Amino acid sequence: MSKTTRLEQLLLPNGKIAIAALDHRGSLKVNLHPENPELTTDQEILAWKRRMIELYKDRVSGLLVDPIFGKQVLDTSMHPGWMLSMEKTGYRGGKEARVTEILEDWSVAKAKEMGACSVKLLLYYDPENIELARKQKEIALKLSEECEREGMVYLLEPLSYLVEGSREDEVIRIVQDLADIPVDIYKSEYPGTQRACEEISKRIKSPWVLLSAGMEYSQYKTALTVACQSGASGFAVGRALWQEFGQYEGEAREKYFCEVASPRMDELLEIVDKYGKRVEL
Repeated sequence: MSKTTRLEQLLLPNGKIAIAALDHRGSLKVNLHPENPELTTDQEILAWKRRMIELYKDRVSGLLVDPIFGKQVLDTSMHPGWMLSMEKTGYRGGKEARVTEILEDWSVAKAKEMGACSVKLLLYYDPENIELARKQKEIALKLSEECEREGMVYLLEPLSYLVEGSREDEVIRIVQDLADIPVDIYKSEYPGTQRACEEISKRIKSPWVLLSAGMEYSQYKTALTVACQSGASGFAVGRALWQEFGQYEGEAREKYFCEVASPRMDELLEIVDKYGKRVEL
């Protein structure tokens, strides 16, 4: 199977991109037991991941899974367009609190063997920390080379360390710093304005999608509209769809799933269909 064929598996029939993430273990723990996340069991995490698959079923072409929990809940024969997260992050204190490393014993070749069509690398990136940025860029480039060799689709997701204030300049600078790394899909934070989204579209050579980390649903819906109108091809979404489900229990949680999370998914797909930039293979 060629890389082009694998990329095609990650496209909707309209040529746009809709990727949904199943790998929010930390977020699930907080949502399932807000007062004490450590009470969350692996069984509870797996059960909700299965419900998320139901939410995304027949609506997205790409499912992002983690190697620890993802393969336990995903029937890969039913979801050919799935991608594997390749990274772990470690806390080292200070501004560079999260440092990306490739998971031990994992490789692009192994992901390919498992049946994935793509791999994803989340890269915490600080343009001001020259030494750390160099190391992170080396990781991203090495994975890009492996994907090219194995004919696998490569999705790069760089994240800013900034947590307060405007990220516009930082997000654009990160895009510029990493623009020379060959990637097939670029997953970007929302930089905050239409002008900044247009800058991203100008600077990167591959299709890009908007991630939803840290955004409340109504904000994300607006941001996705702006991003798609500015050149984005779709979304890579996760907890923005179901972020309040931890407030409910039993039947109320199921009602939330059907009456809130599911319609939200449809709204996002409508935005992508109307405004998203078609990917030309």
